[in-house]
Amino acid sequence: MSAPDNDLADLALTSGQAAVYLQLSQRWVGTLARRGVLPSHTVGRHRRFQVADLRAYRDSRR
Repeated sequence: MSAPDNDLADLALTSGQAAVYLQLSQRWVGTLARRGVLPSHTVGRHRRFQVADLRAYRDSRR
């Protein structure tokens, strides 16, 4: 059985959820995504962020 933390890596979060996770503003998360600094994909007109990518970004900033 996999660890619960590994299961979260496949989750796709909204920009608001990603902002809470990273403790940044939602606007700044969108800016980082548009600049290509924070990987994301779109679902319709909405961005989604993988938890694994958010974790990698957070860890790179420590």
